[in-house]
Amino acid sequence: MRNRDDPVDRAERNAPFLIVGPRDVLGLQPSAITGMMPPPGSSNAETTKLVYVQFQAVDLPWRYTPERAAGLRLRPWIVLIVGTTDEIRLEANNTIITFCAAVADAHPLDQSARWAHVQDDGQRKIARLLSPRGSEPKKAGETEPKELKPDTEYIAAVVPAFDANGARAWEPGESPTLPCYHHWRFRTAREAGDFRSLALRLKPGAASPDPERVPLGGAPLSYRRLDPPKELSVRGALAPIRGTDEQLPQLMADDVARLIAPRQDPRGRPIVTLPIYGAPWVAPRVKTAWGDDVNDDPRHRGATGLGMWAGIELQEQIMDAAAQQVGALDIAAQRIRQVTLGLNLSRSLWERRRPHNPAQRLLLYGPSLRRIVTPNGPVLDQIAAGERPLGRPLPRRLFSSAARRVLRPGPARTALAGEGATTPGRLLEVANRCPPSPEFAPDGLPHADLVAEIQGRPNLENLIRAGPNEEPWRGLGQVLSLVLALPELPCQPVDLRRLEPPLTEAIDPTVAEPLVQRRVLDGITGLDDQPLAPVEVCVGIDLPVWTFLRDRAPDWLLPGVGELEEDTVVALKSNPTFVDAFLLGLNTQVLSELRWRNIPVTTGCTPMRMFWGQVDLTTNSHKPDIRGVETWPATSHLGDRETHQQPPPTGDDLVLVFRSELFRRYPKTLPYLTPDPRFEGGPRLLPTFQGGIGEDIVFFRFGLKADERALDWWVVLEEPPSGWSFRNDVLVDAAINNGADFAKLTFKGPIRLLRRVKSLIEEI
Repeated sequence: MRNRDDPVDRAERNAPFLIVGPRDVLGLQPSAITGMMPPPGSSNAETTKLVYVQFQAVDLPWRYTPERAAGLRLRPWIVLIVGTTDEIRLEANNTIITFCAAVADAHPLDQSARWAHVQDDGQRKIARLLSPRGSEPKKAGETEPKELKPDTEYIAAVVPAFDANGARAWEPGESPTLPCYHHWRFRTAREAGDFRSLALRLKPGAASPDPERVPLGGAPLSYRRLDPPKELSVRGALAPIRGTDEQLPQLMADDVARLIAPRQDPRGRPIVTLPIYGAPWVAPRVKTAWGDDVNDDPRHRGATGLGMWAGIELQEQIMDAAAQQVGALDIAAQRIRQVTLGLNLSRSLWERRRPHNPAQRLLLYGPSLRRIVTPNGPVLDQIAAGERPLGRPLPRRLFSSAARRVLRPGPARTALAGEGATTPGRLLEVANRCPPSPEFAPDGLPHADLVAEIQGRPNLENLIRAGPNEEPWRGLGQVLSLVLALPELPCQPVDLRRLEPPLTEAIDPTVAEPLVQRRVLDGITGLDDQPLAPVEVCVGIDLPVWTFLRDRAPDWLLPGVGELEEDTVVALKSNPTFVDAFLLGLNTQVLSELRWRNIPVTTGCTPMRMFWGQVDLTTNSHKPDIRGVETWPATSHLGDRETHQQPPPTGDDLVLVFRSELFRRYPKTLPYLTPDPRFEGGPRLLPTFQGGIGEDIVFFRFGLKADERALDWWVVLEEPPSGWSFRNDVLVDAAINNGADFAKLTFKGPIRLLRRVKSLIEEI
């Protein structure tokens, strides 16, 4: 100690104190750790990435280290080790860990300063502890590799790097037993490699439309009814870009026409022949070009038959969806039947029992006047005196059903009445008169107005009507108003001659659209142009039926899909001709099933219009593939892009098919098209649809017509974001001795693979 005022005055003593070190730490709080990579329990960890753990406190890796820093080099007091379940054993409720010499050799503590670093991304600071497993090349003579092995379960554990005396916790070749502060398990992917290596293995596949061999997207067809048999190629739902349907031989078309022509046996009984597709949407004896295509060509009949098969197999699912849409059909039909019956009865009564006297008609309408609403309120409120002072002389009770019963003709009620006193016209005329003004002078005395005039005072009636605030009779007007009960507004009789015609027009059930009809129909939506006819609906079922082919007949979805080689990508196009034929057969079967189940369907309905279920990126909703069959022009051919497809046309769009482990390992990989990949932030065309066949075949459909212009676009595969990652297959220079340089060297940025579309199409 030293006296500040007197530097000579000083004394020295030993002052013992405690320093917290690794030996004093019993464990880590769960909140101390904010992230782990690979995540706990993951089953497809990359073998080329370093395992790491992240901490909440940025100083935690070095907080209790017993060594001093040498520049940027500072050994952490904890390290992260990684080993297989055979190399690491956890004991005592996972608080004690023992690992073999192979793990100790893979984590040399003299290099532990490389394994810890702090990252500052501008928003927060992250402390991270890396495991070096796999970051060093294998030495000669070693039998156990240090790198991570594929399809292997591993344990990652945080353990102390120093023992109780401040020495290294282990030396090469040892098998130590240490406290375990934290651990998790993960499994590496089935195959070695990562996104970069799998993407680089992709190569163009074979999708040639060469008729000399079976192409991808085409299947052979042999028509054996002719001699010699005719050989054709059938395109599936996905077809080669430059491929087209061959011209159908006339002999084959004539033979198919004979098979579908109506026939009879010698006794005149009809013979069941092949079905004729398109009948539900085309009038009898009307020929259409698309109908000839689908009925005369065995290739298209095969696709239509597949659609009918799908309708049979999926009938319960389709009918359940239809039942949900027509759930209120019975209620709507009941309401329409009731209003139709009521209108028919009302029209009959209207013609036979309607009074000819307009005044009598007004009394007849009386009970309904409160339900006929105008912009200013119910009619009854407008013509009869009620709670609001409207100045109407007609009482509301006169238009009630009770008043009609009292005033109807009868001896007990009319015996003492004058002639015509109870007729409706007379009753309304009398009731519609305004009451006379009250007398202002008793008999034999001068009128009050004359007295006021002689005295030079204001008119008494005007003072009463002026209200209680006028001088000189302040307060007197209110009192006299209560005593005399004068009306607050002038009396206004109703013009009965003008009132009756609009009321008759509103109530008349014989007009084109009676009021009651509109009130009922306004509560029902989805009706056709004949609202009072028996209720029929056209259900719209949004069911992507391509999945039926994927599960039941994948060779019709993509013929030759089994021949596609591993690690290949090929550019194809969707086949609108197949889609039209398939949906034509599907809708034929669905309409029959709907009618069989007594679901009334409108004529010309096309309930199933969706094949792919692609997404409309402008509305973020699923988009139908075809228009209603009833709208197809008679001169259009099967698969017509302009008249059969929903606008904008979606037929023969570009489709990219991949057979690779890439999308199974990285399902969130983002594929897109761009015209110029060198322009960062340029236009991107995202896929409108994604599908799969089996475990390793995926395809993406883009809203771009597969023509020569599309061939110049670029395909981009962008690695999905998975957090920060560091490679373990980088050769580390011995001069690197700190965590910052080690992290910079091993850091892995995102990967993008680019290929031209034309490079994915095999030339003929």
